[in-house]
Amino acid sequence: MFRLPDVSLLNPVLDLALEVGGGIGGTVQVFVAERHELHIVAHRGFRAPFLQHFRVVTANDGSSAGHALLDRRRILIRDTHEDPGYAAHRAVADEAGYRSVVSVPLIGNGGSIVGVLSVCFAKPHQPSSDVMVKLDLLAALASRIIESSRLRSKIEDGALKRGLPLPSLPAPAMHAAVSTREMLAMLRERGMDNVVAEAIVGEFDRLLPELQKFARIW
Repeated sequence: MFRLPDVSLLNPVLDLALEVGGGIGGTVQVFVAERHELHIVAHRGFRAPFLQHFRVVTANDGSSAGHALLDRRRILIRDTHEDPGYAAHRAVADEAGYRSVVSVPLIGNGGSIVGVLSVCFAKPHQPSSDVMVKLDLLAALASRIIESSRLRSKIEDGALKRGLPLPSLPAPAMHAAVSTREMLAMLRERGMDNVVAEAIVGEFDRLLPELQKFARIW
């Protein structure tokens, strides 16, 4: 069953991406593998026309997120007016007020793509290498949040299907889950810190195998 991930954890990651990149808006999309589509689950700075236009994105639709999905690499469109592949989306971009966009694929712990993080800029733009490193770190964090949410959903769905109460996580998974939330709160308070972000990704990498083992029971 497809279920949206925990947006409460994705929102601060998106806020940090806009802060470090100087963006005017951004999105997190999850990849729905059975449909080969990206769906927006978190967004900042955009109104209904943009959200409706990019409600569903595919690998070959010419968007930066679709391109990131197709090539599994970071895609930068420095100027939407100069990129011929972006023609189908140019009017929407103009209405939304951006001229540049960077999209980073969210690669899961096992190597599969789980979504795309995108940040949009008001003017033609080339982010610095330092900003790109920070966006890559935030993308790694977003991918772990999505993976852990999907595993939790699988566990909950399995319990509900059997008419059982929702199970408690094993102690190692519970400890890692509490640790990730505490460090995310720290990151939100302090602003983007590469060391803290790397530590949170590490905690998620410790949590995910525990969740995977538990999910197999259900």
